Amino acid sequence: MEEKQIFLLFLNLPLGTAYVPNPTCMTKKRSILFLTALISTLFYQSGSQTCAQADTMPQFLDTFMYEDIFSLNFDEDVTTQLLPLDTLVQIAFDYSPTLRFHYGEVGAARAQVTLAKRSWHSYISTYASASYGSQNIALYTYNPNTGGNQTQASNGYTMGATVALPLSIFTQTPVKVEMMRQELSKFEARVDEAKLKLKREVAAEYFMLVTSQRLLKIISEDVQSATLALNVAEIQFANGTIPPYEFSRVKNLQTIARTNYEVRFREFATTYFQFEALLGVEMYQLKRNNHP
Repeated sequence: MEEKQIFLLFLNLPLGTAYVPNPTCMTKKRSILFLTALISTLFYQSGSQTCAQADTMPQFLDTFMYEDIFSLNFDEDVTTQLLPLDTLVQIAFDYSPTLRFHYGEVGAARAQVTLAKRSWHSYISTYASASYGSQNIALYTYNPNTGGNQTQASNGYTMGATVALPLSIFTQTPVKVEMMRQELSKFEARVDEAKLKLKREVAAEYFMLVTSQRLLKIISEDVQSATLALNVAEIQFANGTIPPYEFSRVKNLQTIARTNYEVRFREFATTYFQFEALLGVEMYQLKRNNHP
C-alpha cells in the first residue's frame, strides 16, 4: 500500500517539479522505493514528451514540405515581391499567343488593302523581241491584217507595252479598297478587345494570388497554434490532468487546421501556376529583384 501511494504521487507530479521527502523518516526500504519511483517517473514523462513531439512535429513539417517548388517567399507579401501590375500586364501582352495571332490577322488585312489598291496592275503587259541575221538581206512578207507588204530586217529588236484598263477598274477598285480597310479595322478592334480581356485576366489572377498567399499565411499560423496546443494536450493527457474528451477536442481542432491549410495551399498553388501560364514566363522572372 505504501509503495503504491509513493508511485502514484510521482505520476501525478507536474512536469519539471521535484518531490523531496523528509530525510529523517526515510528507511532503507523507503529509500529504495523512492529512487525506483523517481527513475520510473522521469523516464515516463520524458518518453511521453518525446512521443508527443514525434507524433506532431513531423506532421507539422510535412505541411510545409511543398514550399520549395515556388519562387516566392512565403513570409513576404506578394505585392512587394512581384513587379508592378502595369508591368506585369505589358509582359502578358508581349508573350500572349492570342495577341500574336491577332497581330498576324492585322498584318494580313493590311496586305489585302495594298493588294486591292494595286489590282489594276494585272491589266498592263509588256513585250520584247529580238532577231539576228545578215544586214544585207531584207524580207518582204505579206501581212493579212493590213493587206499590204511588210518589210522586216533580218536582225534587230522590238519592245513595247500594252495597257487595257476596263471600266470596272475605276468603279470597283475604290470599293474593294474600302472593304479591305474595314476588314483591317475589324482585326485591329479584335486586338484591342483581346488586350482588354487579357488585362482583366491578369488583374484578377494577380489579386487572387495576393489573397491566396495571405490566407495561406494566416492558416499556417493557425496550424502552428493548433500543433502547439496538441503537444501540450498530449503531455497533459499522459499525466492525467485532462480528460479524454478534452484531448480529443484539441486533436480535432488540429486536424481541422491542417485540413484548412491543405485546401488553402491547393488554391495558392493553382493560382500560382495559372498566373505563370497566363503571363507566359516563370515566376522568378517576374520578381522585382530580377529587374534592377
